[in-house]
Amino acid sequence: MQFANTEYFQYGWGFVPGVLVLWLYARWRRRKIASISDASLLSVLFPGNKKNIFLASGILVLTAIACLILALANPVGTSKPVKGKTNGLDIVFALDVSKSMDAQDIKPSRLERALHLISNLSEKMAGNKTGLVVFAGNAYVQMPLTSDANAMKLFLSSINTHMIPEQGTAMQAAIETSKALLFPNGTVQQAGNAASKVIILLSDGEDHDGDARKAAMEASKDGVIIMTIGTGTAEGAPIPIFEGGILQNYLRDNNGETIVTRMDAAGLKNIASDTHGRYFDINSSSTENELVKSLNSISKGEEDFELFDLKETHFQWFAGTALFLLLAEIMFRNRNRSRYATDEK
Repeated sequence: MQFANTEYFQYGWGFVPGVLVLWLYARWRRRKIASISDASLLSVLFPGNKKNIFLASGILVLTAIACLILALANPVGTSKPVKGKTNGLDIVFALDVSKSMDAQDIKPSRLERALHLISNLSEKMAGNKTGLVVFAGNAYVQMPLTSDANAMKLFLSSINTHMIPEQGTAMQAAIETSKALLFPNGTVQQAGNAASKVIILLSDGEDHDGDARKAAMEASKDGVIIMTIGTGTAEGAPIPIFEGGILQNYLRDNNGETIVTRMDAAGLKNIASDTHGRYFDINSSSTENELVKSLNSISKGEEDFELFDLKETHFQWFAGTALFLLLAEIMFRNRNRSRYATDEK
């Protein structure tokens, strides 16, 4: 189960103080009532008191709010794999999500521009299989290969520079993880009709860990082509620190000096040339079209695949439950008021 709008989960933090306030108020209310009347008279003066009407209403309302938050988060499920054949490329986007990608020498930021480019490319390359790997100090598969362009947009919406705790720019791990995603069974297909394998590496290329060129050349031996996209400028920019979406400061080194991150285009160009690929600068207005043209020029073959189709969203179940709970709370409260009025008569 995936959630399309995970940002709504932040409102869930209000439940802890909400439950605490409800409990404290219910406790204070019971003590206050007990202090003004003898216990034997409570049922006469306050006929609904023993039934904990207020507490039950509060629980119903809080549960309804929880369901509304889940509905806004828009849960989305995935179906069972559907086997088929495709004529196209197998493309893995390897995206740098290290802190330096928050730099704003490219507006609105290096990461935002990279995400926008991947989203557009996945649409323009519809019919090909695409996957997604993210990396910083280590690399992880974010999305397996699929022909569903909508799946890519769903996974891109949850990417940020805080998702990987290990900092760095481990391009060697990114290339090796991407290659493993292209060859999931560990076997390299040498058949003439096999789909061509492409890695599109998006990074500022700075402070890379390990031997990225060695990993690139190993991938090239298995027929993998690596296209690299430089996301940054030679002039560089400081790395911003945000809290609650507001700029607080810039990242500093141990001496208190502001760190300026600059793009290493040379390293990215070497990786591309080692694998018969091309280097692109994300700042160029022609990068997107040129990259699509280069990808379309690569020979394509027919290959078996498993398509992971997205099911319809399931927000309506949670929205319906929330509405039912709110109506139940109103009916519950009105019913007890009616009983109280009847008892008075």
